[in-house]
Amino acid sequence: MIVVGFDPGIATSGYGVISLNSKINKIAVISYGVIKTEKNDNFSLRLSRIYDEVDSLITHFKPDYAGVEKILFSKNTKTAIEVAQSLGVIKLACARKGLTVKEYTPLEVKKSVLGYGRADKIQIQRALTKITNIDKIPGYDDAADALVIAICCGLNLRTNRNLL
Repeated sequence: MIVVGFDPGIATSGYGVISLNSKINKIAVISYGVIKTEKNDNFSLRLSRIYDEVDSLITHFKPDYAGVEKILFSKNTKTAIEVAQSLGVIKLACARKGLTVKEYTPLEVKKSVLGYGRADKIQIQRALTKITNIDKIPGYDDAADALVIAICCGLNLRTNRNLL
């Protein structure tokens, strides 16, 4: 099963693509990175770029499922609204490709992958390297977060639906 995870944002959205194989109990990283938009571009153009990149990723990797980070309340309303719009565009691109999208709070992601919902970034990144056997932590936190979201989604699907 191939799962893509997204950590939505307007300046930078992370993505991570993994495969899960229950026969050998292995999670493998296929790809990860970030979708960047230009600060000076019109907001609609930034959303369009995110949509196009997500569409391209789905077309290229052909994932079975997508996981995204659920938006929580924020002190900065403007930022929360922009991130929510990015999330909407990501979900739209997934829906147009026929992907089921699962949303997870940061607490759910951490608990699913680490067994502890209050882990910090360093703990998450260390766990990521151990779970996937990647040599180094992705250069962008958004990409690392997206990989962990993809892992959470895959593990939850396997546990809750016996899909693997």
